[in-house]
Amino acid sequence: SAIPGGKTVRTNTWNSIKISMKLLVPHLIILALLAAGAIVSFVSVTNIRKQAERFYDGSFAVKNTAQTMNETLEAMQASLYRAISNDAQDITGEAISEARNQGTILQEQLARLIQNPSGDMEAIAKLENDLSELERRQEQVLVLAAQNKKSEALAYMEDNQIPVIEAVQTELAQFILPAKATERELMDSLRRTQRNAIILLVSLGAVSVLFAARDGAYIWRLYRESRGKPFGSAQMK
Repeated sequence: SAIPGGKTVRTNTWNSIKISMKLLVPHLIILALLAAGAIVSFVSVTNIRKQAERFYDGSFAVKNTAQTMNETLEAMQASLYRAISNDAQDITGEAISEARNQGTILQEQLARLIQNPSGDMEAIAKLENDLSELERRQEQVLVLAAQNKKSEALAYMEDNQIPVIEAVQTELAQFILPAKATERELMDSLRRTQRNAIILLVSLGAVSVLFAARDGAYIWRLYRESRGKPFGSAQMK
């Protein structure tokens, strides 16, 4: 024989299941959107970090080295003029020492440039040859300055050394200008990545809010409909 009220029990059970599903599905969607937002944030940060590392380990390092070499060349010229223009032996000796130290710095920076895989090896080879020639001619200027042959040292520097310095500076510009272009490209790429990430996160957040609002409205309606009658009999119409 049929159990009294069995149909009502089954109906209430089925209604409870439907209510539970209507409550559960929005929560699952919100959790999925939150997980998607976390993934998007992680991927965006990772991409930005990788792009920044490629730039700082590559183009930026090359540009920084080339700029340091350019500044050292200018300091070297100032030291040479100081060595030539002073009559005091101690000042001349100090300027000569400075010029030789600056030549050492140039070689150290050149070694860094050679080790960087982003450098143009053909341009680096030409730069290396010109720096070797510059070192030889600088030593001749310093020898003349140490011998107090000021006019000869000045004439030799202007005729033989300065053209090589200008050639080296022109070659260094070939490393600096492309690095600046790469820097601009990287900044544009980072801005695009940031903008796309923000748009996607805002979109995910908006959808999450909509589902949360829908879920909240449903719970409020369910609460109002369930007042005064069994919980399982409340249905979303």
